[in-house]
Amino acid sequence: MGESFMSASDITSSAKPYDESKIQSYLEQFGYFASASTKLGNASHAESLIEINEALIRFQEYYNLPVDGTLNQETLDLIKQPRCGNKDNPTAYRVHYQKWNKTNLKWYFSLATNEMKELAQKAFDQWESVSNLKFEYWHSQPSAVGEYNSVKPDILISFSNTLFQHNHNSRCQKGICSSSFDGKGNVLAHGFFPNNDECLGIHFDKSENWYFGESSNTPDDQTNFYTVLLHEIGHTLGIEHSANNNSIMYAYYKGDIDKLTRDDMWAIQYLYGRPERLKYESIPTTTTTTTTSNTTKKPITLTPRKTDSLPDLCSLSETINTFLTANHKLYIFYKKYVWIVNLKT
Repeated sequence: MGESFMSASDITSSAKPYDESKIQSYLEQFGYFASASTKLGNASHAESLIEINEALIRFQEYYNLPVDGTLNQETLDLIKQPRCGNKDNPTAYRVHYQKWNKTNLKWYFSLATNEMKELAQKAFDQWESVSNLKFEYWHSQPSAVGEYNSVKPDILISFSNTLFQHNHNSRCQKGICSSSFDGKGNVLAHGFFPNNDECLGIHFDKSENWYFGESSNTPDDQTNFYTVLLHEIGHTLGIEHSANNNSIMYAYYKGDIDKLTRDDMWAIQYLYGRPERLKYESIPTTTTTTTTSNTTKKPITLTPRKTDSLPDLCSLSETINTFLTANHKLYIFYKKYVWIVNLKT
């Protein structure tokens, strides 16, 4: 590993209180060790440091940080930010290997106020507006005394009252949740990926100081509920974390981001297709808006901003290695540009 090798003093002196065991636990918790069996007690001190060094490099590469395998300031600044409790998947494409086998999904919010339900409805509506999915609020069906009601929603949102380990909501999943919370700050919430069309939970940490108002007015000492919920719904639909810090699926909380970006739309449409009303519309070229360009009968056309000139795809000297095929179209990515080729023509 040469000059990038990280010694114990690198960890402790770069930024207290992140010592060796704490940084390893953090990287292991969020999916950056090559082997899930890596434990401090199973390796020598030198081997452990090498493992941490390599995991840090993967973390830095994924989030476009200065890559040196040490706890440099940029890395520490990001680690200190509150984030989603789901693991990152730095070796995979942004969509999970499982998705829903249906497109009509029902959701329920346990013990929610009308204000919370309205925010949840708004969040599901936003995912629905850019995909072929349909969401409907699930109304609980009463069961006879002594009988178990087996009818469940598809997605169930709830708050956890318990610090660290907590139980699933019994209306959805049974037993103890495999993820845990850590009190105010750090892990804010987590959502589960699709699993054979079984009910999935979205768990929020009740220890956080949640804000349930307009996204643009979130106080500095509070966390915007809508932003986090929009992110966690993405997980329940089968979308992994994104390294794009403008994306709603970025793992770390960035405040009042309340709109799906092109990055998020590509992911959901790859899994479930585009809504009928967008079949013949161009996809936006920016990463900060959900609006589309004027309707056109030429779906392969993407128009950049007037201040830009679209490069000639055939004359590019650099190798293009990012492609996506979905819904009979080939998407070619180069820097901020996207070409769309209709494979049916």
